[in-house]
Amino acid sequence: MEDTWAIYGIDLDIKGYRMQQPFLETMKLIQNFSYNITEKLWVKIYNH
Repeated sequence: MEDTWAIYGIDLDIKGYRMQQPFLETMKLIQNFSYNITEKLWVKIYNH
């Protein structure tokens, strides 16, 4: 991953007032990706 600039994970906090949704305090988005060697793509990992 080093020197490839590939995104392999996201951990994002968004304030409700920034989305013009004042009833939300914070929305959190977390996604992880894994490299699929067969397809040569980064794909989302489903966490249940």
